[in-house]
Amino acid sequence: MNSPVQKSSARVVLDVPPLPQHVSAAGAALSRILSENGATPDAAGLAELSAVELLSNIVRHGGPPTAIRVYVWRQQRAVSIAIADDGPPYDMSARPIALPADPLSESGRGLWIVKHAADRFRYRSCGGRNFHILSFFLGA
Repeated sequence: MNSPVQKSSARVVLDVPPLPQHVSAAGAALSRILSENGATPDAAGLAELSAVELLSNIVRHGGPPTAIRVYVWRQQRAVSIAIADDGPPYDMSARPIALPADPLSESGRGLWIVKHAADRFRYRSCGGRNFHILSFFLGA
């Protein structure tokens, strides 16, 4: 991935090119960042899986090349990730987050996976940007 990771004392910012080949590299980078900030291997893996699912959805459904920026910050007992993009907003309540009827379907599981992998998951659209916000608890 050609995008630099910029570190500050409070957070990491990662610019992700809106191309499928950059999605898994971004997920691996997030897993590494979370591990460095106290996440267990399980939490880092769930964060990577969640990020890959959301980034894949943004790349696939976000329209023409969209700017994607990932923010990571640590709170006292959690690490949070916000994935922001400038694709068209959508209404998450318009369709339920459920597994597809066909268990062998190759798509349709992403938001369900994210909802069940993250300790907290929310979406909002603000100022022409979409924000998917995930939190993963670090344990005791």
